[in-house]
Amino acid sequence: MGQNKLFKKMFFMTLGLAFTILLVQFVFQYFWLDDFYRYSKTQQISRQLDAVEQVVIDADNDHQRVESSIRKEMRAGDAVISVFNRFGDPYYGGFYNDSYYLTMLSEDKTVYQVNLSAYDTTEELLQKLSVGKEIRVKGYATLDFNSEIFPEWITIDGKDYGVPVDLVDLETGMYEIKEAEILAEALDADLLPEIISTYKEDGTDSDQEGAGDGQVGMSDIYLLDSPEVYLGTISYANIDSTAGEGFDYKQGKLFDEQFRVFSEDKAAIKTLNEKGYVSYETMDTYTGINNLVAIKKTTDLYGETLYIFSIMSLESVDETIDIMQSYYFITVIGAIVLAILFSYAYSRKLAKPLLHLNEVTAKLADIDFSTKCDVHTNDEIEDLANNINVMSAQLEKTLHQLKQFLADASHELKTPLTVMKGIVEGMMDGVYDVNDPGHYQRIQSEINDMSQLVYDLLELSKLESGEVNFKEEIFQLSDSVLKCHGKFAPLVKEKELRVLLSMEDYFVRGNEAYIETVVRNLYANAIQYTQVGGLIDIRMSEKDGYCVLTLENTPSHISEEALEKLWQPFFRVEQSRNRALGGTGLGLYMVKEIMEKHGQGYGIANTEKGVCTYVELAIETLEI
Repeated sequence: MGQNKLFKKMFFMTLGLAFTILLVQFVFQYFWLDDFYRYSKTQQISRQLDAVEQVVIDADNDHQRVESSIRKEMRAGDAVISVFNRFGDPYYGGFYNDSYYLTMLSEDKTVYQVNLSAYDTTEELLQKLSVGKEIRVKGYATLDFNSEIFPEWITIDGKDYGVPVDLVDLETGMYEIKEAEILAEALDADLLPEIISTYKEDGTDSDQEGAGDGQVGMSDIYLLDSPEVYLGTISYANIDSTAGEGFDYKQGKLFDEQFRVFSEDKAAIKTLNEKGYVSYETMDTYTGINNLVAIKKTTDLYGETLYIFSIMSLESVDETIDIMQSYYFITVIGAIVLAILFSYAYSRKLAKPLLHLNEVTAKLADIDFSTKCDVHTNDEIEDLANNINVMSAQLEKTLHQLKQFLADASHELKTPLTVMKGIVEGMMDGVYDVNDPGHYQRIQSEINDMSQLVYDLLELSKLESGEVNFKEEIFQLSDSVLKCHGKFAPLVKEKELRVLLSMEDYFVRGNEAYIETVVRNLYANAIQYTQVGGLIDIRMSEKDGYCVLTLENTPSHISEEALEKLWQPFFRVEQSRNRALGGTGLGLYMVKEIMEKHGQGYGIANTEKGVCTYVELAIETLEI
């Protein structure tokens, strides 16, 4: 049941997160995407108008630069941009019907615009036009500020391309037209052949004296110089007519909107005068498409008030939003199915190792160490599993040691109690003489042994639990050795042992009382395991800033197997547990606990002569 709870929680949490993401996406797309897109378009068109404004201010009537900037912004934003003066007349960007032209940088750094409308079907020439190429143009340049050239011949890559010679009056160097009304539209080079053809059919000459009333010379309105040759490199080539009718239609809509604003929309003019910028949406009644219109008011270097108009179609976003709203519910259903599948798989994958850990720890709680964690996720869960395995091994070892300790302690306490019980029962049954003082002395000896055992157990319990106030101090280690030597003098004499003392006046840091216990246990252990008439050599030496106290008893020897177990509680080299030979079995274990609390070294090893035990303590230098 617990496993199902964990899996369900993780499943519903993951699924809830996925649904929340879908809900946020749905709300945004269904309610705010349209507004966000229109806001983005408004910001885009505002940046474009700012860019055009900056060029208008900096260009200083450099029409070529302004026109180039307007075309660049128009291509980048799929918009139509034009600049009008305060009377509503086009100032920049008003004419784009001639989509074939190039700009040429001449040798004297003059920029010319070369009209290519007469070459719009010359594919070979158009394909060769690229920025940086050298070009030779022979033709007629206008006298207005545009420096526009109507070429008769164009030479590029060593090949000449020309227009029919009969389109030009080679004597006057002029295009001549018949009617002033047609002349006003002669700025569109596509009409020039038709205009000249009309003139040729009439056989009239506009520059002749007595020309008809309807015949006006080009020199009166649009004068061209005699043909000249221009050399330079191509700096820009506009040979893309992809704008087509749609582009011209947008341009017409912009002019209509400009006319409406200047003639009817007083509110827009007021906003422009106050804020310098206005934008709004308007619907094209013919196509039913919304257009975004933006107008910015500015002035050029000469103080002329100008209005930058831009119109951009919103057809694409409307279509996209309609499609998204139509099919969004299908997408949502698919996303929900995927979210459920993903949540199930993800929750199962994540919950599986956790459920396994829960199973293992449940067995640990029942003191069952047979199952180990088997997790390979290469993350923190795997680290947790490894830690549980280590904890399990340590706990199993500790419990085994505890059981052994309790068994040994029970045995050690049971032995003197059994002895005392046997003596008392023997005295009660008349087997032993109640007046024999030896029986009472033996009982007293057993009681002393039990008291010592209980005392040692209490001290070990304090050491292991950390209840001891382990205050360190500086003292002379030789004093502790000599004090223990005095206490054990009767035992040494009883076993006829020889003791060699080689002391030094080293001052060490530690808890003096517990270090004295260490020395006492080592000394007692050496006496117990040294044969009658043997030798105990006690020495002090210095090594790497530490005082090393060694006790070597001879003759004596301990097996390698027993050496590894000497520091365990209740272990005796003499396996019969005869306490007359081996004491309580807690002496070396207590030495181990005390030295580890001090963080100092200790050890025991066989030597050529016997067995050597040692402890290390840091030497302290006293300043006098």
